[in-house]
Amino acid sequence: MWAKKIRGKLHYFGPWDDPNGAGQRYLDQRGDLQAGRTPRVARDGLTVGDLVNRFLTAKRQLVDSGEMVLRSWKDYHASCGRVVSILGADRLAQSTKKYPGFLQSLRSAPASP
Repeated sequence: MWAKKIRGKLHYFGPWDDPNGAGQRYLDQRGDLQAGRTPRVARDGLTVGDLVNRFLTAKRQLVDSGEMVLRSWKDYHASCGRVVSILGADRLAQSTKKYPGFLQSLRSAPASP
């Protein structure tokens, strides 16, 4: 395994048989690791968490402009929290098409108080 000690902790970047891939992962993660942050995950699209945040931000703007009441936003927030807890914030939103049991899982999940 290709590894390097950064800030006193050993970080692994890939197997011996893929030195180019390991080198690229090191270059991609180096800045975050040297700053003491968890490296960002490369994404190939919009995640469920990103989508929910955009939706809630848009709805909050409606509350701020007086076009929607705060209680409705809180209901949206609770519902979005349930969606994220079932699908996971890091799941690509497009991949939910491949998750046919989603609506049933949402319906059977306990509602938060």
